[in-house]
Amino acid sequence: MLRSIRRRALLLVLDLEYVILLSVVCRGPTPFAEVIMFNRDHPADEAGAPLYENVVPRVEALLAEYGASHPSELPHEVAAKILHSVLLKIVGPNCPTAALRLLIRAVRRCVRDISSFGHPAFFPAWERVRLSTRAPANAFAMATGPDAAVVLAGYGFPVAPFEFGVGVGVLVEPSNDIDEVLAIFSRWTHAIVGYRSCDAPFYVLVTDCVRTLRERILSRPELSEAKMLFERSGRPLPSDPGQSFVPGIAVMARQPGDRISSVGLHDPNPQAGSIALHAGWQIDGKSYGAPDDGYSPVPLQLLRAVVDDPTFGHALSRPITAPSPIH
Repeated sequence: MLRSIRRRALLLVLDLEYVILLSVVCRGPTPFAEVIMFNRDHPADEAGAPLYENVVPRVEALLAEYGASHPSELPHEVAAKILHSVLLKIVGPNCPTAALRLLIRAVRRCVRDISSFGHPAFFPAWERVRLSTRAPANAFAMATGPDAAVVLAGYGFPVAPFEFGVGVGVLVEPSNDIDEVLAIFSRWTHAIVGYRSCDAPFYVLVTDCVRTLRERILSRPELSEAKMLFERSGRPLPSDPGQSFVPGIAVMARQPGDRISSVGLHDPNPQAGSIALHAGWQIDGKSYGAPDDGYSPVPLQLLRAVVDDPTFGHALSRPITAPSPIH
């Protein structure tokens, strides 16, 4: 019972965090329906729905006290105070005491994200990416173009145009500054979006056949490190989907001291799928265990996960610290 209450509190906090973010950084009507879409099946939706209507007027009233119309016009500590007040007044009475820590963490993320989410290019790019990723695509398709780059940069994830070829990797140094990213991708408008997989805080495993992954990961030595990542996360392998060629993606946390190499396993058997693990590591600024100087293309499946779940988007730029579960 207590576990269920804590989960409901967490989901409510996450929902309202993004309602507040969207309400204070968007000009014009707040797209509340899109916020609900992020967590459409969450048990907190019903409990949180009547609270959404209170967010905008409270934020506007508090901003007016400081003579501002937008949090980006204020110092971070003042913006934090305003968002803290809104969260406590709206969420506090409806959450268990144990959820207050989550409120504080949510405020910190809100203040951090206002500068990026408030950029005029972010939400138009996010909407276009959300619509484009609904269409069916190859499991190994890669994110391309400025919209995908802006969305990832908005979550603090450094990106740059990527080009295949030994020793090539990205064409310029990756950045998570939206203005810089727009300028860079204006020169390569159809470029693949790349990232530095050798020091990203996560590993990405992509397959076009979950059934093949389940079979190969237990027997192929090339996938021994991928198997270890599943075991380390404490989560089981994905369940059998009941048919072949159901695609899948697993994102697992990097831990300090990891030495895990990238893997590409292509099976010529037309009845079996393929598997790719984007990994690698760095020592003193030098990349190891990954092709293209330690850079990888951003899988389209990863981009889709970001626009479907903003809390997952935040995790892309978290520091490498303690173990965390598989996504």
